[in-house]
Amino acid sequence: MSLFHCQCFRRPPPSLRIRGAQSLPDCDKLHNFSILESTNLAHAINNLVNDIRLRVQDLNGKNLPQTPLPENEIQVLKKHYEGKLDFYKKQDADKWKHWPQKTQNILSKVQSNVTRTRNFKKKSNSKNRRTERDAKRALENGSVVILVDEDVPLGAIALLGKGLGYVPTPKLDKIATRLDMKLLCNKIVRQSNIRLSKCQPGSTTNQAPLNSDNSNCPIPKKLLHTNYSSEMPSVEAAVNETVKRMKTELDHNIVDKVPENKTNLTSDESKGYKWLKDMISQDRIAITKADKGGATLIVHPELLRKKSLEKIQDTSLYDKLPEDPTKSLHRDIFNLWLEGKSMGFVSATDAQNIMGISDKMNSKGTGPTNAPSTSPHFKPGNPYYYPSLKIHKLKKEDLKPGVEPPVRLITALQEGATRRSDVFLADRYLRDLEREFCEDLLIDTNDALNWLECVNDSLDHNLKRRLRTFSFDFKALYDSLDPDLTLEALTCAIDELRSEWSDEFKKWIIKLVKASFEASVGQFEGQWYRQKKGVPTGGSLCVQIANIAVYYVLRKVVYSNQELMANVKSVKRFIDDGAGLFDGTKRQYSDFINNVNTEISKFGLLIDEYSVADNCTYISFLDIKFCFDQDGNLQTDLFTKETDSRAYLFYGSCHPNHVYSSIVYSQCLRLRRIINNDERLSHRIDELVQCFYNSNFPKKMVEKISKKVKSLPRKLPPPRDASHSSILVPSSPVKGSIRVISTFGSDTDLMDVVDKYESVLTSSTKSFSSSNSSLSGSPSGSPSPSPKQEAGLFSRIKRTGHSLRRKLVDARQFATSSRISGTVPCNHRNCMCCKMITDKEKLKINGVKIKPANG
Repeated sequence: MSLFHCQCFRRPPPSLRIRGAQSLPDCDKLHNFSILESTNLAHAINNLVNDIRLRVQDLNGKNLPQTPLPENEIQVLKKHYEGKLDFYKKQDADKWKHWPQKTQNILSKVQSNVTRTRNFKKKSNSKNRRTERDAKRALENGSVVILVDEDVPLGAIALLGKGLGYVPTPKLDKIATRLDMKLLCNKIVRQSNIRLSKCQPGSTTNQAPLNSDNSNCPIPKKLLHTNYSSEMPSVEAAVNETVKRMKTELDHNIVDKVPENKTNLTSDESKGYKWLKDMISQDRIAITKADKGGATLIVHPELLRKKSLEKIQDTSLYDKLPEDPTKSLHRDIFNLWLEGKSMGFVSATDAQNIMGISDKMNSKGTGPTNAPSTSPHFKPGNPYYYPSLKIHKLKKEDLKPGVEPPVRLITALQEGATRRSDVFLADRYLRDLEREFCEDLLIDTNDALNWLECVNDSLDHNLKRRLRTFSFDFKALYDSLDPDLTLEALTCAIDELRSEWSDEFKKWIIKLVKASFEASVGQFEGQWYRQKKGVPTGGSLCVQIANIAVYYVLRKVVYSNQELMANVKSVKRFIDDGAGLFDGTKRQYSDFINNVNTEISKFGLLIDEYSVADNCTYISFLDIKFCFDQDGNLQTDLFTKETDSRAYLFYGSCHPNHVYSSIVYSQCLRLRRIINNDERLSHRIDELVQCFYNSNFPKKMVEKISKKVKSLPRKLPPPRDASHSSILVPSSPVKGSIRVISTFGSDTDLMDVVDKYESVLTSSTKSFSSSNSSLSGSPSGSPSPSPKQEAGLFSRIKRTGHSLRRKLVDARQFATSSRISGTVPCNHRNCMCCKMITDKEKLKINGVKIKPANG
């Protein structure tokens, strides 16, 4: 009877099997399997219950077969089936009550899940093949170089192959989102007061610029910091009420919001990322970027430590210091700036913005206090040393586990004692001086192309047919420069080109540069070192000082020697790399270099690498290959190193969409400028297109942009204006607009609030109404903004989340003995926080052991 009413069910699909399945998490597998099992059991129970009920009805109705059963047997069967029915009811109310409800909705959900995951094995194999393909491509094109003996997962290689600039989808940071909203509200209130003040005739306003949190002084961008202090309320109550509602609504939207699990990483890449984090935390591997070429290196930390110690323990290059000198160095540079302020070399505003020198009046009213600011932005950090592996010096086949590439030791002075002074000095004075003094200096590739075109137009064709192109490279330029020589060269440049400066001001500039040299200290494994000779690599003044010093030496002993320069028709230099044109044989050029080395060796310099090419043979300089053909015409082409990975931002990184099209266009346009032959250009762009395909760029977008650039005529940009500083505060792209800065990928809640209240501000407030908007863009009398600029009150600017470089690369891992540095007491007499700082590992407060937090 029981077998007669049983139903045959198919075997559950593989996606619902608990063991061996890869498509679903274990909890989902158990849940789905339980639902299916419960559904099947429910059908069996219902059939059995119905069968029991039929038998009971037959017994009660006495609808017996032809051979009747005895009454006692009928009662026994009735009791048996009633007991079974009670048993199933009890189980359903007790043991099975936690099972999923056996409803048709759940059954249909299970069936849809089964349909979606039916081909999970096929999809899993496809994902595995894609991971293997991406990892293989990363290793073949050199974007990932493995120099360790560890068994690196394919997912980790595929992830690093996307480049250290790849940005995983950021999660919602509630604190950062609130700070972004606070910054926006400050800008709204500030702009409201500015607009209302302009409506009142004869009134003036001392408000700061719209999209800046600093004074009107154009201080260097590197020294800016965001100020989240609340602004004074707006004169208009409606603006204050709207701002308050914006903050409240954002808080309400994100307070209980659960972060989404969306990610742009595959499951293999997520596992590879976790493996990389674990191995880095265990100090078994280190992730670093190659010195040139853009490759990502997986190395053993001991290799970086060993190569760094070889440099830093060289007593001819570095001195070991007994203690931390940053406080005394910062005090010396502070006193120099105090002297400059008192002598009128810098304004009180500059002294306050750059070095934090207070301009408040003292209690007696006799003058400013000149007290140092307590803001952390003006305090020195901890400069450190970190290595950069020069794998471009090796052949590609030599890049195997166990190889020890040469290293460049860089001093990270962005947190040094003189950092703020150096940035200001370079931006305000030395950058323009460098470009005016160094006549052989090239700023970038565009400058080099303009030089080549000028040479091609000015020289005779017969001369160009026999010219040989050459290049050279100085050996360890920064380490070879003597600080006294650089100060001598700087003094010479100032005397020649800045005659309007007073002698006292010149001496003050030289003192600042000298203090910067003395502050070239760094930390490595908890020990402090000072560079003995040379210009510190990584400082804000290093490029300007090195260029001035090299040109000073070359002009003194090489360029001024007419006999030595007789065969050199033109020569240019980019820091330590040079190129030019030579009218002579290779033997004569070799003699020329030997004579040059004889002269410059007196100043500690040496040209150790040089090359000269025959006519119609390319020579490389920067990213350009150039030569003159048999007809005397200039030919240019793209130059890439053998170890250059040519890897671009991987498509799928959490960047705004316009970034990808901009990358394709800018790189194709770069080739259009470098290459002066259309046939070569087409070939190089086709190679570039393949690189974009390797970075997963859409074919349609790449083909459309590349085809457009191929049809463009070659046009070089005009020479860069030397008087323009590249790091001054940028102006707003749209006058009168308020910039909304948010993190792309996790700013949905913020942008929803901004979009909602933009119309409220423009329609319900006097400050931002259309009739008043014409006053916001520019001073009175200036032309009104175009209709395109008046499109909206806000201009939206997206910043990206943390990239893989931020997450995986730790340049300061060898700087201190611990990975996280602690807070240091300031010991100020009025400070209330010093007693909350301790260097102990554990504390006991009210009998409770507490582990202090690093800060």
